[in-house]
Amino acid sequence: MAITSLSAIVLTVLSLMMNGCAGLYADRSNARLRGKVSGFVHLSLVYGRDFRPATPRSIIELAEALNRFTNVRAEVDGHLFLDSGDLHSYPFIYISVDRAFTPTREEIANLKYYLWNGGFLFLENIQANREYSQAEASLRDMMKKTLGSKARFRILSNRHGIYHSFFDFDDGPPHSAPIIDPQAVEVTILPPQQLGPEPIYVNEVSFFEGIFLNGRLAAVYSNKALGRSWEREFRNEPHLKMGVNLVLFALTQPGAITQKNAEIYREANP
Repeated sequence: MAITSLSAIVLTVLSLMMNGCAGLYADRSNARLRGKVSGFVHLSLVYGRDFRPATPRSIIELAEALNRFTNVRAEVDGHLFLDSGDLHSYPFIYISVDRAFTPTREEIANLKYYLWNGGFLFLENIQANREYSQAEASLRDMMKKTLGSKARFRILSNRHGIYHSFFDFDDGPPHSAPIIDPQAVEVTILPPQQLGPEPIYVNEVSFFEGIFLNGRLAAVYSNKALGRSWEREFRNEPHLKMGVNLVLFALTQPGAITQKNAEIYREANP
């Protein structure tokens, strides 16, 4: 286990508990965490033996958003592999893919242990403009191999706490980032102030899907390509704020890795 990450997680949870925010439930009526959460968290991109992150700069931008909008100090670590034991020291992991892949048995076993023991996975199909893409099929198949009959994807309604953990998204997650058609003959690049309304995909969904284990939200599936938006230089603030919500929800919901590690720390340091 990565000691630096474990220390960061413990510090985060101790600070959360001191501020009276040790838990966040799946209903928008609960108090938001804005101004009440402080501490540290380490983030990292997840690599597989058969896939690489489709949005390599996304986690850096997400960490910067946490540092800008919240009192949680975020740092980005190096590569984190899906079959690594270090996975279990991270309360939030992000997998983004844009093509088909096949996870190994070791990766499946490690991810299964991680999810059943308080981990939180945000997995994203970056091919948001393609319905039933190979990337989506691979992600859903990976979860079925990992959790078997427990891999039931449920729509997260707009009342779910993940849309209100820090910022409010009453209409669900923000729209996907536009993707320029590679077959376009001519593309005119305009400065941000001259751009028109943000385009919306015809097949774009207006929700996330979640997988619950013993009542705890363990995984969130997205067709919104948030990671692509995080990498953009403009028009991405709503997407970054949604990312902040995801991380803070992962840190604070009951049964999270953060709380389990805090209990271990308190027992070792009475």
